[in-house]
Amino acid sequence: MNTYDIAQMGYGEADITPETAVELVGFFRPDNHSRGVRDPLKLQTMVWKYRGETACLITLDSLGFTVQLSSVLRGLIADLLHTGADHVMAAFSHTHSAPNAAEEPEYFDFVCRMAQNAVKDALKGLSPAFASWVSEKTVWG
Repeated sequence: MNTYDIAQMGYGEADITPETAVELVGFFRPDNHSRGVRDPLKLQTMVWKYRGETACLITLDSLGFTVQLSSVLRGLIADLLHTGADHVMAAFSHTHSAPNAAEEPEYFDFVCRMAQNAVKDALKGLSPAFASWVSEKTVWG
């Protein structure tokens, strides 16, 4: 079998919980800075290669980034994968208590570094991936 025709997939994950107090987004209170951590924030990546094409899905525990910040993140990952930004998708969990990346540039830079590390881990773990399904016919008597 030609390995060119075999899809490969890899997975990477990173903790993107800020280590210091940051401005939060998704709700209003006069002081909207974090006061601790209830649950860690995760970033997960899936990279796949098939027939010379590479693509990536990044999921982030975040309300979302601005279009500009999302484009920066997608561009960094595309450069790492030697592909176009149109082959990189970012999906956000839409949590209403996430760091405001637009107002916290150090946090945004941290997320970008963690995303790059997670993608590198996914690349290291690329392995053949196969998909199948079964259709079961039920007979009612």
